[in-house]
Amino acid sequence: MATINPVRSSPGGAASKILWEGMATGDTITPDLPSRSEPVGSVQVTGTFGGATVTLQGSNDGTNYVTLKDLSGADISFTTAGLAYFDGRTLYIRPGISGGSSDDVDVTVIYRGS
Repeated sequence: MATINPVRSSPGGAASKILWEGMATGDTITPDLPSRSEPVGSVQVTGTFGGATVTLQGSNDGTNYVTLKDLSGADISFTTAGLAYFDGRTLYIRPGISGGSSDDVDVTVIYRGS
């Protein structure tokens, strides 16, 4: 079990890219703290799922996380590779992963200012 920290970069324009790479069930996932100008974004999940479910979670206290909703109001949850859009106006954002074996998943979030 590893600690997976977000890696932040600026691909250009008003976007920020956050990558959690090589996540597996049982890892500790460190959250990202989006700035006030970065509330709208997308999340893309790729890799080997091995039965895992990956969610995008938000928290305002850094302790209690809930699954964020996409723009249609559905939970952001993946069992295969995919992409979803969100409006994540929470203080902390992180992916969650559970239920997998031999999983190796990358989660990329792109924030864009509102």
